[in-house]
Amino acid sequence: MHKVTLLLGLLLILNSCQPDYTMNFKIKNETSMLVDSVYLLPNKNGKKYVQLKPQEEVEYTVDISETPMGDGAFVISYTLDGQKKQRGFGYFDNHNTFADHYDLTIKKDTLIIKEIR
Repeated sequence: MHKVTLLLGLLLILNSCQPDYTMNFKIKNETSMLVDSVYLLPNKNGKKYVQLKPQEEVEYTVDISETPMGDGAFVISYTLDGQKKQRGFGYFDNHNTFADHYDLTIKKDTLIIKEIR
């Protein structure tokens, strides 16, 4: 009985050590306009569109577990005042990210990206 308990405990510990290949983002709209069709890539689940009202903030998570091994970066895409905008940022290597999360702030004429480590 002791061996079974030990084996189950070991399996539980090993299973809890699974790597987490997700990245969390906080996206804030600091404009007076609606920000539409916001999504981040790469994402195992494809494009997950969100919409932000003026001064609204949302949490967004991407799963990079199925990206090809090697170097990669994130891309944000959104539409503001009828214009589609897209920008690459950040870095990951072999599914490993070097930031804890990112704070993204959309302003009328710029996108502020803050990497939190």
